Amino acid sequence: MFASFVIVTGSPMNSLAVPLDGVVREGDGTMTVWITADRHRFSKRTVKIGLQHAGYDQILEGVRPGEQIVTKGAVFLDNLAGGES
Repeated sequence: MFASFVIVTGSPMNSLAVPLDGVVREGDGTMTVWITADRHRFSKRTVKIGLQHAGYDQILEGVRPGEQIVTKGAVFLDNLAGGES
């Protein structure tokens, strides 16, 4: 038996993406990234992620275009901070 069907998806959209290593899953299940403006001081930001594709997490909320995000060593910064926000 054969069937014909059509899968309808939403319109293409542009969104931010961060390498998988740049997103840290916290103990409570939230996802965070580390933001820096000067590469010397860092602040943790909670984000909402979407799809994962080709080694990247889609960022739906929490980061603005142009912000610098730690992509290597984010988990180490999180460990140094003691997992605190």
